[in-house]
Amino acid sequence: MTANETLEQIIVDEGICVTEKNNIPKCLDGLYCEYGNEKIICLRSGMPSNKRLCVLAEEYAHMVTSWGDAQEMDTSSMGKQEARAIAYAIELVVPIERLYEAREAGVCNAYECAECLGVTGEFLTWVFAYYEAKIPGFREFFIKSER
Repeated sequence: MTANETLEQIIVDEGICVTEKNNIPKCLDGLYCEYGNEKIICLRSGMPSNKRLCVLAEEYAHMVTSWGDAQEMDTSSMGKQEARAIAYAIELVVPIERLYEAREAGVCNAYECAECLGVTGEFLTWVFAYYEAKIPGFREFFIKSER
């Protein structure tokens, strides 16, 4: 199973519908919503697999970590919920062990690291910022160890 298939199976097993649509507004790659008792993650159709994985993980993370109606939140509350969701998505898709495995596999730069992990460059930037905040010097250690 691919990383996308594995994550999607986890989500579906929790009773959440995952669907892809062509008509999502251009400003969104995906969204999570609840309608009555239904929980739905809707993704833009046709995304590359690495982007789909990142968007799916982030939308699932919103389901797990967020609560309330975003339309009724102030900017500060929305920012905090976004940060929690991104942190959860990072831990889900790129636990720190995977970074060490990538390093041991000989990745030489950020592009190779993103490709090895199956994530986008933007998501990898979030990954490094997240782990650097938790482990000061992590990014420098990882970069210095590049071959």
